[in-house]
Amino acid sequence: MPTSNEKEFGFPQDHGRPYLFRIQLLISSPLWNAKTQPSPHEESHFKKASQAINSTAFCAGPSKVNQKCNSYVRYFQKWILRYGARIDAHNIPQMKKQHKTFTSDIAFTPTIKALQEHYGSRKAYARMESKRGWANELTPPIIDFVEKRDSFYMGTSNQEGQPYIQHRGGAPGFLKVMDPKTLAFADFSGNQQYISVGNLSENPRSFMFLMDYPSRTRVKIWGEAHVEYKDKTLMESLAVDGYSANVERAIIFKIKAVDVNCPQHIVQRYTSEEIDQMVTPLKERITELENELNKLK
Repeated sequence: MPTSNEKEFGFPQDHGRPYLFRIQLLISSPLWNAKTQPSPHEESHFKKASQAINSTAFCAGPSKVNQKCNSYVRYFQKWILRYGARIDAHNIPQMKKQHKTFTSDIAFTPTIKALQEHYGSRKAYARMESKRGWANELTPPIIDFVEKRDSFYMGTSNQEGQPYIQHRGGAPGFLKVMDPKTLAFADFSGNQQYISVGNLSENPRSFMFLMDYPSRTRVKIWGEAHVEYKDKTLMESLAVDGYSANVERAIIFKIKAVDVNCPQHIVQRYTSEEIDQMVTPLKERITELENELNKLK
């Protein structure tokens, strides 16, 4: 027996699997102040459609079902354009929790998945999730990558959600791999702003961004971090050889998700040490050729 929504609008009810795209409509201004003044009948119809789309979980069933869902969305978008409504990403309602969760859900929230669906990338990411997905720990190649880094960026935010990014640098290996799910590094006396440390005391959620410019490789790591003040043995184990400053505290980062991004738009850059390694054999060869020329004179 079709429901009242199906009778009036011709779209299906929930068939057991939530459709991966739901629209939340936010009227830019009260409907009676819209650019096109609707008639009372049109205003009533619009409100019914709003209620219907917000109360209905679209489903990802057979193709005919998807076609009906999509045609309904297109119909409703016409009303958006006509009456000055807009899609507001901050007001997309939470989708029903899917039966299967993925590591990438830490970044791909329901709001973000809805936007991916809207702009056409959701299918590709859904395939990624079902086939290989993101790792939730460091693999041997990524461990090797991390241990060779001489810098990274760490993102934190306070309890109000204000974000902050801090650059961390040191000799290669200063970021320690404690185990495949744990990273740690020593925190020395710096500019004494304590923004990252303060943020972590309020909100443990953190993010690391590691870049290798010569190979055009970037690794993104989501997790939670805490500050260790009392474990002196741990803090001493994180000390950096050749760096005399005292370790004031340790930052312990528990990994939840890892993603290796594509190299697009990464410009290759080299440190002076890397340039020396490339240039030294050339200089040696030049010296050899000059010596040979001198012998021929």
